Amino acid sequence: MNQGPRIITFYSYKGGVGRSMALLNVAYTLQSLGRHVLVIDLDLEAPGVSGFLTRNKELEPHPADQPDVVDFLKAALPIARWQPGSTDRPIIPKLSEYLRSVRPDCFASAVNPRFAHARIDVLAANDANDYANRLAELNVAGFSAEDLEELGNVVRDLIARHQFPYARLKDEPTVPTKYDYVLVDSRTGFTETSGLCIGPLSDRLVVFTGLNDQNINGTAEFLSVVGLSAGARSEPWDDQDDTKDTTKYAARIGRKPTLLVASPVPRDETDLKKDRFEAIERIIGAPPNFFITYHPRLALFETIFLRDFPSEGISKEYRELTDAILHVVQDDARHLRLIVSPKQILGQQTTDPDKWAVLRLAAMLDEEKATETSDRCNLDGITLSQRALSADPHEASELYAKSFRAFANALELNPKNHEALTNWGVALYQRANLAGCEEPEQCLKAALEKFQAAHTVNTQSHAVFYNQGIALTKLAKLKDGAEAYSLLSEAERCFSRAINLNLMFPEAFTNLGGSFLEQSKFVADSEAEGLILRAGSAFETALSIRPDSPVALNNWGTALAAQAKRKSGPEADALLAAAVEKFESALSIQPDNHSTLNNLGVALSRQARSKKGSEADALFAEAEEKYLTALAIKPGRHDVLYNLGCLQGMRGDAVGAVDWLRKAVAAGHEVTREKLAGDGDFERVRDAAAFREFVAGLSQ
Repeated sequence: MNQGPRIITFYSYKGGVGRSMALLNVAYTLQSLGRHVLVIDLDLEAPGVSGFLTRNKELEPHPADQPDVVDFLKAALPIARWQPGSTDRPIIPKLSEYLRSVRPDCFASAVNPRFAHARIDVLAANDANDYANRLAELNVAGFSAEDLEELGNVVRDLIARHQFPYARLKDEPTVPTKYDYVLVDSRTGFTETSGLCIGPLSDRLVVFTGLNDQNINGTAEFLSVVGLSAGARSEPWDDQDDTKDTTKYAARIGRKPTLLVASPVPRDETDLKKDRFEAIERIIGAPPNFFITYHPRLALFETIFLRDFPSEGISKEYRELTDAILHVVQDDARHLRLIVSPKQILGQQTTDPDKWAVLRLAAMLDEEKATETSDRCNLDGITLSQRALSADPHEASELYAKSFRAFANALELNPKNHEALTNWGVALYQRANLAGCEEPEQCLKAALEKFQAAHTVNTQSHAVFYNQGIALTKLAKLKDGAEAYSLLSEAERCFSRAINLNLMFPEAFTNLGGSFLEQSKFVADSEAEGLILRAGSAFETALSIRPDSPVALNNWGTALAAQAKRKSGPEADALLAAAVEKFESALSIQPDNHSTLNNLGVALSRQARSKKGSEADALFAEAEEKYLTALAIKPGRHDVLYNLGCLQGMRGDAVGAVDWLRKAVAAGHEVTREKLAGDGDFERVRDAAAFREFVAGLSQ
């Protein structure tokens, strides 16, 4: 950008956290795109940007007494007040002495290797160095309007003069370089500092407004006071201001081009949001350009979303806001195409006066082409693997093979496409479930390799941890004893990591509970009790997030039934009754789920065993009806066939029990003499001739 740094001020009428985090996410996004960024924290009363960067150790080490933004303003103020002709001209401060740099290992991944070494510097507040007294001595509130205007001009001039040595590639010589963007975090509300930020200092504004009436009206009043009321902008502010722009990225508020952002916005309540957006347009005079959704993490702790959680929707919102800023200063691909010829793009003539525009556009075109094609291949892979789920085994095998090739193509085009790696892993563990799969273990291990590769690209993706946990759980089912237990424990850790990264992730809580239940099968009864209780707690949490989850309800019922097996008398009855209630709730949402029908049949059968007479008969009949319904939905399910044999055994019907057991064996259920000897459901028929004959005919 040969016109020098673009200064963008972020302002909000009320509440600075969302604004500050948006500014930082935009800064890190710009750096990942190869732009040099200077961040200035001018929210002097509550320097949120500085606080976040310091608390999270994002900045390079610095001396404890290094001068900061307050000292810089103090040094710049005499220049602003200096009168031409006066002999006591003040010393011009060196901006470099006040700056701190973001650690390179904290940057988001570079989008293009041509610009892998861009930087972020910060003019921060050092609150450890007697900050309050220094701020009081500065006395910003005592600045006159002339002071603010001249100080803005001085600060702008000092920024424009500042250069640092930079080499685009490591083996190139350094050249003096200026910042591409300066992002200013303004003081909230009507203050002298906000006037400084919005006045002569900035080129563009990003104004945040909440959705309540106080925020909307306050924002409208502020815009009116500073002369930025909405309306047609007939005269451009500068050479990069296109007043005829009608795209969604166009700055709709003038005179100084201003992007309007609604934040925070709830994910749901569609009708209410529509009403609030209409209120913004009615009161301020223009609809918001963008909105930033509320994210639970922002209520708990702040983060650089685009780096730490790139798959989250809010990361994409920050990226879109960045794209809009690029657009309004004509630093995006659309505008660069107008000043860069195809010959320049192909030749990448670094001696051209517009060399940075040439290189940037070439990088953007690379990114657009590779990303678009890679994403398309990824989508093709997803489509093929989803089709395989409903195909016959032979066709499904071919579809999975094609999906694997599509994911491989996506990664060849963009090796950092962690979503393609994740989806490839998912397709592999789905392939392991395919009937007749000859190598399920190899498929699951290959899936785990893909998830591990995805971790190296994106260490903070909850989706990768979640799917890794599922693959580990499936692999554990192919193992026995200590090996199975170890895999389940590892799966538990993966689900826990997914939850830590996304607290509102009901599926992760559900699968975490499932891992506890599976682990309980491999430990002593005393330890199993605790695991089952933890499972129930996980299912309960999942349902607190998504009350209509049939899977969580079914699994919670399974946990309650497992608890009941370890109890007796009224306590066992109460647990079974609760289990039945959960299964029935799950079926009210998903009535054709054969697994839940089978689980309900088991719970009803157990209830019947503790009853007598007509009450027992009614429960047995209801259990039988659930089993038969499950078989009608999924014929030949061998565990249901075995459970029907158990039910007839509990009824005392030896012939009926043997008939169902034979069907279970034919369907592939492992029925052994040892298994039947240890199953109390057959106590009433154990001495019957038909049952003894069946047992005697078993091979083991």
